[in-house]
Amino acid sequence: MIEPEIECRFLEIDKEALVKKLHELGAEDLGEHLLEEVIMYDKDLVWKEANRFVRLRTYDNKTILSYKEHREQTVDGTHEIEFEVPDSQKAKHFLEHIGLVAERYQEKNDTPLSLIMSLLI
Repeated sequence: MIEPEIECRFLEIDKEALVKKLHELGAEDLGEHLLEEVIMYDKDLVWKEANRFVRLRTYDNKTILSYKEHREQTVDGTHEIEFEVPDSQKAKHFLEHIGLVAERYQEKNDTPLSLIMSLLI
């Protein structure tokens, strides 16, 4: 089942103040780690034109395989299926054998914060 993904970007923020506030709310700093990802499309790049792709993302010895569709340019316009795979190289090899091609490789340092909040409505 494809789940909607809610994602937004905040422009022109004071990052230090935001991180400080998140820490005050109990966010846990998970430390910096290297994030590696491969973005794949169909060989004719029809998916690229349709804003669909497969992503293999590896961090902290964990690999997540995702299929994403950007249906609308809205906060909830992206739909996603994702799950963990045990071996990133085997997953990439499998995807290549069913006709997907790697379009982009990326490595970046990521410093996530974890904050679990209960909302009372």
